[in-house]
Amino acid sequence: MFRFMAMFACDYYVPAFFLGQYPKYRAQFSILYAAMCAVCGLSSSIQGGVLSDKYKTKSHRAYSYIAIGGALISWPFQVMSCLTLNNFWMSITGVGGKYLFGENFWGPNIAMISNSCPQKKLGNFISAQNFFNILAGCATTLIFGSAVNTFNLANSPAAIGKLVALFCSIGYGGSCLAWWKAGKHYKKMQEAEGNFCDGD
Repeated sequence: MFRFMAMFACDYYVPAFFLGQYPKYRAQFSILYAAMCAVCGLSSSIQGGVLSDKYKTKSHRAYSYIAIGGALISWPFQVMSCLTLNNFWMSITGVGGKYLFGENFWGPNIAMISNSCPQKKLGNFISAQNFFNILAGCATTLIFGSAVNTFNLANSPAAIGKLVALFCSIGYGGSCLAWWKAGKHYKKMQEAEGNFCDGD
């Protein structure tokens, strides 16, 4: 849920920040942002799956460590992209870093859920995860938009950038704590079923 707070804040308000802060770079932003979402995001998702397959037999907490690592690496890039106010290329590089390292959680998340629940109910668990994730993301956009309207920030891209950085920091920090707890619980469940890893 926390990760989707950061995701929705970025997806809806990073463009508002860039188009307001760097109006002369609208064409460059639209092309680069789309390319980074597609190429860097896909690369990160594949990277998460590859790392999960490589380390899953070495530690039951590998899934959570991979997700946490991606969030910790990508968080500074996201903050940099929204708090840099005088250099478009540095800001857009931050967006690229955020997508390149921060989308690796999909595979580990699904793997932990799939390995932790009865297979007949896997669809229910995945649906519940998606429901609460989208609910958290929608609540984030509602709160964010209300803050922008209440404090009249629509014409202040710098203020929007600060809000994005704040929401992303909460989202990334909260997701790291949630993944750490999930990894701990996942390890306990696996060992209770007699599944042990050499690295644990």
